[in-house]
Amino acid sequence: MNSREMVLGAIITALTAIGAQLSVFLGEVPFTFQLVGVALAGMALLPRAALMSMLAYIVLGLVGVPVFAGLRGGPGIVLGPTGGFILSMPLAAVAVSLLTRRLGADTKARILAGMVTIPVMYFFGSLQMSLILGWRWDVAMVATLQFFVFDVVKVLLAATMARSMRLMLR
Repeated sequence: MNSREMVLGAIITALTAIGAQLSVFLGEVPFTFQLVGVALAGMALLPRAALMSMLAYIVLGLVGVPVFAGLRGGPGIVLGPTGGFILSMPLAAVAVSLLTRRLGADTKARILAGMVTIPVMYFFGSLQMSLILGWRWDVAMVATLQFFVFDVVKVLLAATMARSMRLMLR
């Protein structure tokens, strides 16, 4: 990983934190723009850098830096009902990065690869939500699915941003 890739990873970490603050709480699951950062990490960075970018975001939040939705931080957020969404970010970013490398760098390929973010985050987010709140998993998944259309739009936004981010690495 070269210095440009590290800087771009740090920028994406910051964008993810900013995206978390663009939030509206709708019950247990806040509507945020964090998914843009996760998909963007995968589309614009190599797998290792995508992983490091999302791990940096999680570590910042775990130590108390208010990077999570609603300017919150600390282990209680990650261990709470929505923590599965946060914990799935590195896996989702790496999956998108690997798929982007395999499919190509054009916009359609990035969009297709970026769509992987949604089921990965939904699965782990709904799983932790169901375990913490004592809900059946299908109930937690339905609570999550209300965001699907908005999350598709976020992937499209990330795909439009990714090309510019990759050009920064040249």
